Amino acid sequence: MAVKKRSKGRSGAGVLMKLEPTREIARRIPAIGGVSARGSDPTIYIHYFCMDCDWWVAEYDPETGRMFGFANRGIPKFAKWTYFSIRELESVSVLGGLMGVERELHWEPKQFSKCGAV
Repeated sequence: MAVKKRSKGRSGAGVLMKLEPTREIARRIPAIGGVSARGSDPTIYIHYFCMDCDWWVAEYDPETGRMFGFANRGIPKFAKWTYFSIRELESVSVLGGLMGVERELHWEPKQFSKCGAV
């Protein structure tokens, strides 16, 4: 289970953010190579974010944590369809480790064109 340690709360205990999709969500996401993003409008199943960076997931391999989706790493003109992994997202740390990537917990799957990604 991939869990990201977050900033400390008032009690000093770390708040945890699970980056791995739930089993229910993971079962719905097509396998890597199962969707062609080129020339289509794929369903986006997960949205991750950190400050002005966003990752939208269209495909997922639960064995490796590898994902395929649209990534905007803060500079929209360089946003693109690409591969990334849960481990990569876990390694993102800003503001001296006070912030990291989070999974939008109330995300509902929707077509890429309705995500506001571009």
